[in-house]
Amino acid sequence: MYKKSFLNKMKKLVLKSLLSLIILLLASCTKDKAIPDFTAKKITPTNGGTNNPNLSLPHVNEFLAKNTLNVCADSVGGNYNTADWIEIYNPNNLPLDIGGYFLTDSIADKTKFQIPSDQPQKTTIPAHGFILIWCDDISQLGPLHASFNLSKSGEQIGFFKSDTTLIDTLSYGAQTQDISYGRTIDGGISWKYFNPPTPGVTNY
Repeated sequence: MYKKSFLNKMKKLVLKSLLSLIILLLASCTKDKAIPDFTAKKITPTNGGTNNPNLSLPHVNEFLAKNTLNVCADSVGGNYNTADWIEIYNPNNLPLDIGGYFLTDSIADKTKFQIPSDQPQKTTIPAHGFILIWCDDISQLGPLHASFNLSKSGEQIGFFKSDTTLIDTLSYGAQTQDISYGRTIDGGISWKYFNPPTPGVTNY
């Protein structure tokens, strides 16, 4: 009887030890390993901005503040085919929609003109491409027509994201007619005058 009772106790101890060992082995296998989280993630809207956080911001690349020789005529024609213009450059390998962004000729009024966000087919810049914003103060002509003119005697240009975060700013002096001012290299730091201007194509 005593021997049988002893054997039963030993079996229980062995089983308990094996169970503890299995638990320890399982714990060591999952230690420091991340547990997948399949819960829904909150998505922040990106109205007026890129959905890809890895994309670089666009640049004010060139502008013409005294257009008199029909340089890069506006397709609308009429009296608006020699309007001032600002060229925006997309430095990315993917298209970039600038709908919802702001342009201004006064940094103190950063929301002066908002590029409409409901016509992406017109406000999307191709990869490493350009788009012209016509500064003719006739915004009813379309999404690429700003509600201000550029002063030929000198002023400011400001470019802001839809949340008014500053992207680009420039203060310039008096301009010569039909000679534009732009970055020496697309998206670069240095600026120079272009005669003739290079709207819609790479700066050289």
